Amino acid sequence: MPASRRTRRLRWLAPVAVAAAIALLALVPTLSSAATPDLPAITAQQLIAKVKESNVQAFSGTFQLTTDLGIPNISSLQGAAQQSTGFNPVDLLSGTHTATIAVDGPDRQRLSMPGSLNEVDAFHDGQNAWLWQSDGHTVTHYTLPADKPNADAGTEPPRPTPTPDDLAKKLLDQITPSTNVSVTTPAYVADEPVYELVLAPHSADSTIDHAGIAVDANNGMPLEVTVVPKGQTKPAVDLGFTKIDFSKPGGSFSFTPPAGSTVTTKDLTKKDTAAASTPAPAQPLYERRHHRPDSRMEPASTGLRDTKIVGDDWTSVVIASGVQLPVQGWGLREASVPVSGAWGSGRLLHTALANVLFLSDGRVAAGFVNASALEAAVAHG
Repeated sequence: MPASRRTRRLRWLAPVAVAAAIALLALVPTLSSAATPDLPAITAQQLIAKVKESNVQAFSGTFQLTTDLGIPNISSLQGAAQQSTGFNPVDLLSGTHTATIAVDGPDRQRLSMPGSLNEVDAFHDGQNAWLWQSDGHTVTHYTLPADKPNADAGTEPPRPTPTPDDLAKKLLDQITPSTNVSVTTPAYVADEPVYELVLAPHSADSTIDHAGIAVDANNGMPLEVTVVPKGQTKPAVDLGFTKIDFSKPGGSFSFTPPAGSTVTTKDLTKKDTAAASTPAPAQPLYERRHHRPDSRMEPASTGLRDTKIVGDDWTSVVIASGVQLPVQGWGLREASVPVSGAWGSGRLLHTALANVLFLSDGRVAAGFVNASALEAAVAHG
């Protein structure tokens, strides 16, 4: 879709303790292939251009997020999500989660993500957006500004999870001299023929072996995104469509709160209100102001101070200060190990993909880098 009219990004309410780890999942591609389609040869540069020129305005379908970071299931950390009921973003760190989506242009979308005990639905219709959580019967109604293609993130309606298209654009941002870019054997995703663009970081410090984007051969829309850690063949994160229909979706994009539900209204047409009340985005945790090492980042609305990024591209490390992290009792202490160095001390949570360092001075650092590179970034930052 054109950059000025793309579907607004999906966002959620994320906890400080795990926001960095969840947000880093945005830098995240292996394909479901029953056969190999007969497609014309294409270069990496041509495929990148195809994605950027994609102009899909309407579609509907079902997509799945499968996450396997090689750590115990920590979805029970309800306290980390600052809520005891309803949608818990920590759930997305493990297991398989399914969502359905319908898009009819940049101003009409709906998304539903059912869970074992609750369902989260998001609707966007013009200047109105709703976020519904069945467990707790809560509704947040957002009043959005009139059409503003370049509006700040604070004026975008929140949604539970990113789509393959969202993550693909994040990955394409990583294409620099630090990345080897290639095209592998065509395959099928959701019964659609696709090319796969493979991105492989050159840096030895990166925990990522390769990432790939499955691109619809007909219209250039990314249909699947996965990432494979070094030393593994199975992806740690796989976000892709299982069904896709490019015809204009039917049904309403508006939402009527059920009787008895609690409704909170947030007017994002007022700049001050938007800045004060907008939830932390799912991806990214920060907004990049300048693409260079040590650039200061715009903190998300999570109470963080001095949120910044150290490093560049695949070796970027997010460092956030002002974090009060009651590790004990959430299971993070059992999953982490004590570490120390010239930079100080803390506890390291190691996964197959990301490393997260909880420092004793209240900072949190996270990145798709090995532990030594993470500690070096903390010492530098």
